Amino acid sequence: MLVLVSLTGTVTANASERPRIVVLTDAKGAALAERMRAELGTMGFDADVITDPADDDIAAELRDVALREDAIAAVRAVAKGETLRLWLLDRSTGKTLSRELEQASSGGHDRTLAIRAVELLRASLLELQLPDAPRGDVEPTPKLLDAAQVPAIAPEKPPSEPAPAPTSPKPVMPDSAPLPEATQVFRNPPLVAAEIGAGVVGSPGGLPPFAALVASLGGYVAPRIRIGAFGIAPLQSMHHEGTLNGETNSNAPKGESETKVGVVGADVRVELLDGMWRPSVGGGVAIVILATEGVEAAPGYLSESGTIASMGAYVRPGFAFEPVPQLRLRADGVVGAQLRPLLVEYAGTEAARWGAPWFAGSLSLEARLP
Repeated sequence: MLVLVSLTGTVTANASERPRIVVLTDAKGAALAERMRAELGTMGFDADVITDPADDDIAAELRDVALREDAIAAVRAVAKGETLRLWLLDRSTGKTLSRELEQASSGGHDRTLAIRAVELLRASLLELQLPDAPRGDVEPTPKLLDAAQVPAIAPEKPPSEPAPAPTSPKPVMPDSAPLPEATQVFRNPPLVAAEIGAGVVGSPGGLPPFAALVASLGGYVAPRIRIGAFGIAPLQSMHHEGTLNGETNSNAPKGESETKVGVVGADVRVELLDGMWRPSVGGGVAIVILATEGVEAAPGYLSESGTIASMGAYVRPGFAFEPVPQLRLRADGVVGAQLRPLLVEYAGTEAARWGAPWFAGSLSLEARLP
């Protein structure tokens, strides 16, 4: 039975000295202890052998031997049956460790036990790298850490104070400099907006409503104000039948006509809100052009065609939905009135009129161009 003790000579020994190891053994293990001392010497330790009978309390024995010999660690190998248990006390951490070996695997006892003793010492010293590592009554020397192949312990750094937050210098204006005037910044509006769609146009007075193409083109003079042109082109004519000379007799000759109405206007539109949903209101002046082609209805009557125009005004409320920037879906209504209603006459007698007032509703697609 044997014990190994690692010494620094004394607790206050010079850090440049090799760490010493004392091998404790009884009389039966003296020869093995001497061979282990030689092996530990090749590993960088200064080993000594002390003969001391083993106690029942091995941990207490190791502690007493380490203190008595000013050792930093104590190791004992205890044989029991086919196993061999290796004990080690490390004074740098204050911990006692043990490891069980098979007798068969420890052939060449001196070399094997020396290596296992250093492994236990290294495992204990590695804990010194932890932030909350246990501490014993002695400090490990650099030579001890080097012999046990343990990285040097980094010194603890004092907590550093946080750097002050950078401050931006405040602008200083000369006393004589005038204060800047407050200005309102608008998003740059598009220059041009164009729209095209379809609608229905009608007017009370005897002519049916008709489908039409609705178009508009304008330019922005402010973020929400647009000035432009507005037009309605008929997609179908309005068919009309009526008696000649205003006769009410069902057998009286009848006149027929096909009439088309177009509108050309200039207006101003104001958008009331910004955002995805944009209500607006517009208004302007319009010229309504009515073209009629008569159909010969009876002998003695001729078919004639004519085109007339009338000036008027209109208002155009609307609502737009902008799913993506600069592209809108619009729904608009128009209410207009002409200064002079447009008449359709059969044989000099008024058969229908259009334009006092007139209405339109449309759905269109509007694109705003930069």
